[in-house]
Amino acid sequence: MHDGKSIAEVAKQLNNPVADLWALNFQCNRYYLQGDVTDRTREQDVLNFQPVLPIHLTKEWNLITRPVFPYIFSSPDFEPGEGWDEKSGLGDIALVSLLSPAKVTSGVI
Repeated sequence: MHDGKSIAEVAKQLNNPVADLWALNFQCNRYYLQGDVTDRTREQDVLNFQPVLPIHLTKEWNLITRPVFPYIFSSPDFEPGEGWDEKSGLGDIALVSLLSPAKVTSGVI
């Protein structure tokens, strides 16, 4: 139970992109670089931290903020004259803000 809600109700809210539920999501992606650009197959690993933060503006409206914070663990980087190296660090942060009705009874959102 979470604030008097059943597990089924919480699961339903997690599948609703405009639900009144805070969520802290992590997504890990691995990419492969190959072809004429590189001398061998190279890998890039990115961990995205994607919180979903709904904020009540009024009784009728919510502001849902969905930032994405990517951390790149290893990314191939070619420096002319020096060869290949690996770089790590914070990637480009993206921010999506949505205005949604506070209560959705049925239909398409």
